[in-house]
Amino acid sequence: MNKNGFVLISPVHVANSILKIAKDKNMKITPTKLNNLIYLIYVDYLYHTQTKLFNEKFSYSHKGPLLPSVYFKFSI
Repeated sequence: MNKNGFVLISPVHVANSILKIAKDKNMKITPTKLNNLIYLIYVDYLYHTQTKLFNEKFSYSHKGPLLPSVYFKFSI
C-alpha cells in the first residue's frame, strides 16, 4: 500500500493494460516505447497524487527509462 492507503500495482499490469489498448487500436508498441509510456503514466500519477504507482525503480539508458521487469518480459 502507498501512503494514501491505495494498493500499489505491478508495472507488468500497467504494461498489459497499455498493450491491450494498443492491440484494440492495431498499434505496435516496442519494449522501449512501452517503458516510455509507463514512465509517463508513473510521473503523471506521482504528480497528481504525490504517491508512487509501484515500487520498482526505473533504470535509465540511452533509449530512456526502463523497468527491467517490463523490458525483459515483453522483449523478444
